[in-house]
Amino acid sequence: MLKRLLIGLFLAAIFSPFISCTKDKKTEVLVLGTIHQSHLMNPNYTLKDVISIMDSYQPEVICVEIRPKDFRKKNYLPEMTLASIYGISNEIPVYPIDRWTKGVREERRKYTKTKEFATKNKLEDSLRKANETIQNFVEKYGTWADYSKSSGYKWYNSPVFNEYVDEESKISMKVYGDHCMNLHYQSRNDSMVNNIYDAIEKNRGKKIMVLTGAEHKHYFDRALGNKTNIEIINFKNLNIQSRPIKNEAVKKYITFGDPSVYLGDISLDERFYHIRAGMVPLIHGMNMDFKLLLYQRRTLKNVQKN
Repeated sequence: MLKRLLIGLFLAAIFSPFISCTKDKKTEVLVLGTIHQSHLMNPNYTLKDVISIMDSYQPEVICVEIRPKDFRKKNYLPEMTLASIYGISNEIPVYPIDRWTKGVREERRKYTKTKEFATKNKLEDSLRKANETIQNFVEKYGTWADYSKSSGYKWYNSPVFNEYVDEESKISMKVYGDHCMNLHYQSRNDSMVNNIYDAIEKNRGKKIMVLTGAEHKHYFDRALGNKTNIEIINFKNLNIQSRPIKNEAVKKYITFGDPSVYLGDISLDERFYHIRAGMVPLIHGMNMDFKLLLYQRRTLKNVQKN
């Protein structure tokens, strides 16, 4: 009996540090700010760049900006579909974390025709002009139209860009509150963060990559960074290398826009429709209102060549 007890104490002394280290290990989270359809027309931040970042970081878990109810049922934002294909084909868990309400854009369109909007819009403009961070940013970098086709992933994930988006969001919240004009900034972001927390709780101590529109990154980094058990990965500490794409499912999507791995078994007619149209509702934040581009082979190949 004494011998067994001594052996048990000996084994506990050996393995307890390892158990403690595993338990206390922080969950790494890399939040990648993306540009949705603009990946198809920005030669400096393409879908191939998204894959290079994923290959370099080697995530064990992937979170994508797709509503759970739409996940693997509808073709979606190109980089989110691509990241899902990357995860599915590499047997990496993929969690959909988006949340939005149907009809909010129509609600916003109607609101912009009201007298209340006219008054609040003037207030918003005046606050922007009085905001030093915003004015310095615009003076140095211009507007969305000036940098949207010339900036790469480092720019959209940089502190200067995220500080600018943060200031814009604060003004919008001050003027409108959690409103259709900012696509319910507070409640939507909080809901998405909670969905990310759920994925983290199921995968403690692992490397998690969150793909989201660049306008959400500042919010996610701040909310997740406040947790003691989470380590936010800084892009400056990553060694991003462009490598040849070996994954055939990923190749097919980038080259042909083929979402069949994401959608599962679908008919040829359905596949052709999704490749050609990629019709999904746009519900994304400030300055992200772009027309959906057709998933045409020619367009995608030209973008990747540049």
